[in-house]
Formats: sequence, C-alpha cells, structure tokens
Amino acid sequence: DMTEIQRQTYKHIMDNRDIIACSSTGTGKTLAYLIPIINRLRRDTHNIQAVVLVPTAELAIQVNNTLKDIFAHMDNTLTSAALIGDVNISRQIDSIKSNKPAIIIGTPNRIHQLISNRKIKVHEVKTLVLDEADKLFDKTFIQDVEAIRKSLMKFTQVLLFSASIDKKTRKEANSLTYKAIDININAIKNSES
Repeated sequence: DMTEIQRQTYKHIMDNRDIIACSSTGTGKTLAYLIPIINRLRRDTHNIQAVVLVPTAELAIQVNNTLKDIFAHMDNTLTSAALIGDVNISRQIDSIKSNKPAIIIGTPNRIHQLISNRKIKVHEVKTLVLDEADKLFDKTFIQDVEAIRKSLMKFTQVLLFSASIDKKTRKEANSLTYKAIDININAIKNSES
C-alpha cells in the first residue's frame, strides 16, 4: 500500500518531472523517491544513475540499508553505496570501483569531493535527490549542493523532499529545478483536520 506522498509523486517521477515535495517525517518519503528511481534504472550500464544527497551520515546509511533490502528482494545485480565524510576516502573509492553502484547516497561535501577529484563518473546520472532539502540549503552544505548540480547533465531530474519549506528553501529549490511540480502533503493533512 502506498502512502499519500508515494501516491502523489510516483507518476511524476516516472515521467521524469522535477518535484518539490513537502511531507513530514515518517510519511514514507524515502520510498517515494527510491521505488520510482529503481524502476527507472537501466541494467545495461555500470555507471552511477542516481545521486541522493542527505544532511547526515546516519541518514545516508539508513537510506542505503533500505536500498540494500529492496535490491535483496529483487533478482538483480544492482548495488548502492553510502558515501560519507568520516570514512576513509580511498576505501570508498576502492569500493565504488569494485561494486559499481547504480545509486549513491551521501553527504554533499564527500560527494562533491569525489566528483571534483574525478573519482566518480556522473555523466549518466538521471536523477538527483535532495532529501531533507531544507537542511541541505543550510550554509554548511549549499555550495557543495550547487556544485554537484552543476557537475551533472543539464537535464538531470531533480527531486526535493523536505518536511518544511520556507521562503529561503523555496527560492533555492526553484533555482535547482526546472518547471517543478509542487506537492504539499502537510497542507492536505491540515485542511482535513
């Protein structure tokens, strides 16, 4: 059974549209982006096809574990990798080379570092996800986030998920997306109560 956020975003993500989604924590937003992304993965490439940016190492590991569970239930060879700052970078590079992940999840500084050192190839990335976008637009992350977006192909799909969207987040979201579809689950919930 799909949650509200999953129902409202699925078709748009499959149609390659950019999304700005506002939905509180615990509403199933991780699966809202993971499932359509997985359904769109190509099997004929070993390059990275999706990048998921998150503000903390814990969240990166959590999203990666969710992906591993999904991949384990599928009959396939797809893999993912969590790339976080406080782990030895050369071990991460070796692991990327041997595992060839289709999806990488990580903190903006580490992913930006790996891209700018040409340790990961991002020319086949079709989707960029910003999970907890409001936190990613904080001054600690924003420059890395913008640099990562610039390093990807012009028509890369951008999916933003956030528990709250203020004016500042909205402005930044608009600059990173193209004709994004706005989905606000919180507003629907509030109007019902």
